[in-house]
Amino acid sequence: MNVGRTIAELREERARVAGGETVALVPTMGAFHEGHLALFRAARAECDAVFVSLFVNPAQFGAGEDLERYPRDERRDAALAEAAGVDVLFVPSADELYPPGFATWVDVADTGAEGEARPGHFRGVATVCLKLVNLVRPDVAYFGPSRPSATTTASRCRRGTRISPRPTGRARWHYRARSRARAEPRIRSQPCAPS
Repeated sequence: MNVGRTIAELREERARVAGGETVALVPTMGAFHEGHLALFRAARAECDAVFVSLFVNPAQFGAGEDLERYPRDERRDAALAEAAGVDVLFVPSADELYPPGFATWVDVADTGAEGEARPGHFRGVATVCLKLVNLVRPDVAYFGPSRPSATTTASRCRRGTRISPRPTGRARWHYRARSRARAEPRIRSQPCAPS
C-alpha cells in the first residue's frame, strides 16, 4: 500500500492506474472499525484500485465540537487498510485541502434537524466529498456514514453538482449504512434513498 500526503502525490498514484481499470474511493475520517473494513473489502472485491482517504475534516466540526478529541491513530489505521487490500491511503493535512485563503464551499440545503443543530457541518461534509471525488476521479465511491443525513448530503452533492465519480456508463456511488447490529451491511446502488 502506498501513502500519499499531498495532492501531488495523490495525483501521481492516480496516474499509475491503467486505463480501463476501475477505481474505488472510500472517504473516511479514520478510527477504522469493522464498518470501514467492510467498505474496503467491498471496494477490493469490485474494483481494480482502491483509494481510501484518512482525513479528520475540520470543516465539519462546529464550535464546541470534539475536533481535537476525535480519535487518531494513523499507524493502526494504515495497518488495517493495508490488510484489507487498500492500494492508496491519502492522508492530507488540513492545509493541503484547505490552503490559506480557501473560500469556496458546497452548501446543501434542507439538512433537517441535524443541520440546524450543527450549522456548517454538512457544508464541510459536502465540500470535502466533492474535493476528494475531483482529486481521485473514481468509478465508484463508497460511503458508510453513521447517520442517514450524511448519506443524503453526499447524494445531494452528487446530484446537485452533476458530478459522477467519473463520466462513464459504469460510474456509480454505493452507500453502505454502518450498523452495530450487522457487521456486513448491504450495498445499495444509486439512485437510492437512505434506509
